[in-house]
Amino acid sequence: MRPPADGPGPRPGAYCRSLAGSDRGRLYLIRELVPGGHGTGNYLYLVDGSRHPWLRPKRKNLRHVRILSEELDPDLWAWCLREKDTKQIDGRLRRRLEEQEKDFMKNEERGS
Repeated sequence: MRPPADGPGPRPGAYCRSLAGSDRGRLYLIRELVPGGHGTGNYLYLVDGSRHPWLRPKRKNLRHVRILSEELDPDLWAWCLREKDTKQIDGRLRRRLEEQEKDFMKNEERGS
């Protein structure tokens, strides 16, 4: 797994929302950014702790997601990289994504 990249754009540990596919609207944590070859674009590996646990991330084209925060969640990200028990990681991911979903919804309501 690559460390978080410096500079603008999606980074591992940041939150994003799916814009296309059967998972449209679903919130994820970015696990890894992988450059595509032959002009196919970049891909993200996304986790949510339930449908796509830490060891089975979802591969998604960067064009099909909206990055919600370019800043990574440093506490969660560092903990996930240290922790060896993937069930613990998945449980914590689920809880954190539920919390973030509520925060994003509150912010969207205020912005409307």
